[in-house]
Amino acid sequence: MPKVAAEACEQAVTSNVRKGHPEPGSIFLLEDREQVSPRPGGIAAVTGEGTFEPDNSHASIGFRFTCLYNGRTARVDDVQLRY
Repeated sequence: MPKVAAEACEQAVTSNVRKGHPEPGSIFLLEDREQVSPRPGGIAAVTGEGTFEPDNSHASIGFRFTCLYNGRTARVDDVQLRY
């Protein structure tokens, strides 16, 4: 489940960044900073870091994320971003 949880959370995080910043430039998730921690009830918590360009200025903004993936429903239950 860790790989599936990480991939689902990466998609959800990217989607959430795009919602908050409709015209983002590149979005990079730092895979070497990602951690997947199992929780009770088939939940996996994925934490990590990334950067994105909020517009075409090439100025990057760093962020951290926490994502909860539910292995029973195969869905992301929650995504939190901290800039």
